[in-house]
Amino acid sequence: MASTQITSPRSDKNTLSQSQEIQAWGELYIFDLPKPLRGALFANDLILPYSLAPQTSVETSEEIWPGNLEWIKRIKLYSKAYRFEFFRCVLPQSFGRESGLIFDKPLSELRRLQYDDKILGHRRWTLIIFGKEKIAAIHLQTDLLKHDENETIKDRLVILKDEVKPVLAVETKKVHSKTKKERLVEKLTPKSSTGVDRDPMNKDLMKQAGSELLVSWETELEKSELIFAGATKKEISTFFPESSSLYNKLRSFPFDFGSPNIEELKRCYVKLTTAKLNLDLLTQEN
Repeated sequence: MASTQITSPRSDKNTLSQSQEIQAWGELYIFDLPKPLRGALFANDLILPYSLAPQTSVETSEEIWPGNLEWIKRIKLYSKAYRFEFFRCVLPQSFGRESGLIFDKPLSELRRLQYDDKILGHRRWTLIIFGKEKIAAIHLQTDLLKHDENETIKDRLVILKDEVKPVLAVETKKVHSKTKKERLVEKLTPKSSTGVDRDPMNKDLMKQAGSELLVSWETELEKSELIFAGATKKEISTFFPESSSLYNKLRSFPFDFGSPNIEELKRCYVKLTTAKLNLDLLTQEN
């Protein structure tokens, strides 16, 4: 099915002033889109149903831990092939295959999630990155601080709680120093065919540290609308089994993430929630 065409409430011809107005929007925060853009996206007089027109490759990868790294759905703006792009995994309900890939659900939910200062209450997310030496987590609200034109999304984040928990800080003191020969042998020795870790103590320490953090963050996790975890599938099955009440809130980061620290988690949140409007053709016409 082709993407739905969304017609600008103004002339179908893109003028220079229209282009400048769009560019002046700057960063597009997915939960607080500019009012004119909301009008274009959520128009009620479309000939075709609302559509995010997923790519075929994305349709075949509807898992919580997708092999497809981008998971971006596209629609057309201003009756041209300008793309409005965002990560579908930011939608709490219209994410899995069972909720429907096309038609009105994703856009209807996106519309419902838009910031409205008349509605009280803040939605919350938790982001966690599990590393070999430390685990970092932040708990934040999706409503941003009020801003002026010079402030970025990152400047406006409302962090309610953050923590960086070391994994090996204490325990490594108990491990004897390895000789140069031992380190060389360890480096050259491949893992067994069963994939058993050569240093099971590290796995135990990670499991212990991760479990301790999740227990201490029980309230924040329960209040979270979504939980984004940077971890391996095996770690996920350990910390968030399918029997867990948190399992349905889980998402993986749909892009590569870095070391577990607070700044990296902020960067990940901004990337997750920043929508893109492709203006290449628009600027070429003008």
